[in-house]
Amino acid sequence: MFRLFIRVYLIQIIGFAIAITALEYGLGYITRPYEQELNYQTARGSFGHLADELRGKPLAEQQAQLRRWQPDYGLGLRLVDGARMTLAPDERALLDKGVFFGRDEFELFFVPIDWPRNRTLLEIHVKPPPRTLILSIQIGSYLLLALTFAFCLYLWFRPHWRDLQQLKAAAKRFGDGDLGARAGLTKRSSIRDLAAQFDIMATQIESLVASRRDLTNAVSHELRTPMARLSFELDAARKLDDPAQWRPLIDNMRQDLTELETLTSELLSFARLEHASSTFVQEPVRADDWLASVVAMVAIEAEARSVRCLLRPDAPETVTLDARQMARALINVVRNGVYHARSRVEVSLIQTGSRFTLCIDDDGHGIPEAERHRVFDPFVRLDESRNRATGGFGLGLAIVRQIVKSHQGDVRIEDSPLGGARFVLAWG
Repeated sequence: MFRLFIRVYLIQIIGFAIAITALEYGLGYITRPYEQELNYQTARGSFGHLADELRGKPLAEQQAQLRRWQPDYGLGLRLVDGARMTLAPDERALLDKGVFFGRDEFELFFVPIDWPRNRTLLEIHVKPPPRTLILSIQIGSYLLLALTFAFCLYLWFRPHWRDLQQLKAAAKRFGDGDLGARAGLTKRSSIRDLAAQFDIMATQIESLVASRRDLTNAVSHELRTPMARLSFELDAARKLDDPAQWRPLIDNMRQDLTELETLTSELLSFARLEHASSTFVQEPVRADDWLASVVAMVAIEAEARSVRCLLRPDAPETVTLDARQMARALINVVRNGVYHARSRVEVSLIQTGSRFTLCIDDDGHGIPEAERHRVFDPFVRLDESRNRATGGFGLGLAIVRQIVKSHQGDVRIEDSPLGGARFVLAWG
């Protein structure tokens, strides 16, 4: 802290000193003529009175008068012979007009008494304060200013440094593995925006790590089941002497291998989608044609379950999306609706400004509000009665969320007017 404080302080105080010096010289240059005029106007009456008192008197009497004035005026008063002085043209011009002039920064004045008939001038010496006193006052003033500036800078700097140290400590704890570490600065902190971004980043990383951990555990569980079945089936095959009895076991093992292949394919697709948002190409397509082609892909499954898939006629003329990826998302949601609907699934697309919203409604039992946030997590199947043959691996809706996020959108679940669940996919 000390080094940073000194660095900032020196930069500020040097800049301040340069500004003060430039201001002093600049103002002095500008105001010098006005100061001279002010000094002349201030002294004119007093100096004229002194000259009037001396005018017309003999030199000896003038000298005596000056000695009498000396204690009262506190000025250096003496008579000088102007004829012996070296006068500048402007000084001589002033004397010819009967006007006094000054020298040495107006510490020394020469007043004509009876110029030019009498060349004698009254020299008035205004004694300035001792230079050491002036220098001491200047040094003291600058020191006081520097100390005051340092104190004010410290009062401003200290909370900044304290908050930076707190943010640094939180970052160190987070780097050491404490994923719950947060800066936690107050709203009055001057770096609250930076700390808030750190907290948001930390929360996202913590959530990502937690989801990866849960995903790893879920994958392990999903892989364990078909692999265990394969192991049991192999053990059973070893105990059979008749090769004809192997066929049912071989068919079961083939199904298990197909299940493993499907799971691996979905996992790879899910992983690719998490990093493929930059490769999505969103472009306008005809909305009616695109919706019809997507719904047609699940028509056979819907017919087998006696469920009607209906398209609402209020879609816009065009919709902007990655047609292939969003079709995949819509298929997953419609297929999910078909599995849970009693008799009907409705698909609608609306446009509000530049934002598009897909709604998929079913007339099933719906999804409890407390469970809706879990539906889009990988390997989550709320209906425990559904097996993998009917319900998949629980990755379909997780893939939907990734696709919609890649369109800079969001997905949510609401109550459907049909009585079941409404899946809302919004982007744009």
